[in-house]
Amino acid sequence: MPWQKNIYLTFASQFFLKVFHLQDFTINFGRLKPGKHVFDFQVDDTFFAHFQLDSMLNCRSQTRLTIDKPKANLMDWNFAIAGRSDFPCDRCNDVLSYPIGGNYEVIVKLEDGASQDEDDIIFLPSDSYEYNIAQLVYDFHLLSVPFKKECLRQDHPSCLEANRILNGGSGNQNGNGLDPRWNELRKLL
Repeated sequence: MPWQKNIYLTFASQFFLKVFHLQDFTINFGRLKPGKHVFDFQVDDTFFAHFQLDSMLNCRSQTRLTIDKPKANLMDWNFAIAGRSDFPCDRCNDVLSYPIGGNYEVIVKLEDGASQDEDDIIFLPSDSYEYNIAQLVYDFHLLSVPFKKECLRQDHPSCLEANRILNGGSGNQNGNGLDPRWNELRKLL
């Protein structure tokens, strides 16, 4: 049927575009000599589109991977992420730019018959010569997102309005900054 052919072509084209773009994140460590090696990657919205993540808006970051290869079967990968991304404020939902960044370390061991990967150790077969770090870069960017995303500006009007609405719009507070509606609950303690 013609519609099945169109669906297959659409799926195939999306798959190959994804694979083609993420090939930029493949590290051929088999050709690296012992010592330190540095790789730089630009990460933006097109990268996150491959992972179908829409919470990071207008992301612009630099990822630097430093590989320290003391032996042929052991590598220390250090990821340094620095950049900015837009997120909605948790209180007022205004979209603001926040810094993202961090340093993350992964140890890569080339061993046959090794156990499963641990949090910070990746075991690869001894005949491996390349690894795609796109998933690691994605995960480290997610870890770099601020946990609490609130307006960075003092007395931001949208946040003040949101707080007023969340407080019931009454604004009834006594002199020490506490809402008198909570006094009955304090009596229970």
